[in-house]
Amino acid sequence: MSTSPTYLTDCPRCGQQLQPHAGQPESTPWVCSDCKLGFWVEQLKRDARMHYRSHTHDWGYGDHVKPLRQAVELEIAHAVKRGTSAREDQLSILTVTQLEHIKTRKKIDPEFMKKVDAEHGRRGVK
Repeated sequence: MSTSPTYLTDCPRCGQQLQPHAGQPESTPWVCSDCKLGFWVEQLKRDARMHYRSHTHDWGYGDHVKPLRQAVELEIAHAVKRGTSAREDQLSILTVTQLEHIKTRKKIDPEFMKKVDAEHGRRGVK
């Protein structure tokens, strides 16, 4: 199980290592290649995982769900602003192909593109 400073990067359903995804802004930044499921970072945090129900692939119902939904909506809004589902904390683990894919997208935030370019350059790719 891998971790980041604030969330886990193993699949809540099957336990396999999640893969970073650099897709459309409305798509999740983490995907499980085994389950074919995607996850937002807010859903990968320890407190959200306590409520995850793998048989229905949801987080249940009740008072705890509303803040999680709001946090995911905010995460989506940030992805839309960036222009991709890829997150800054994922840049160092994205493949060169994924970085190049981001560079071909039309509506990438200029500040985020600078970070993508810096990571691309750090790897010695022209």
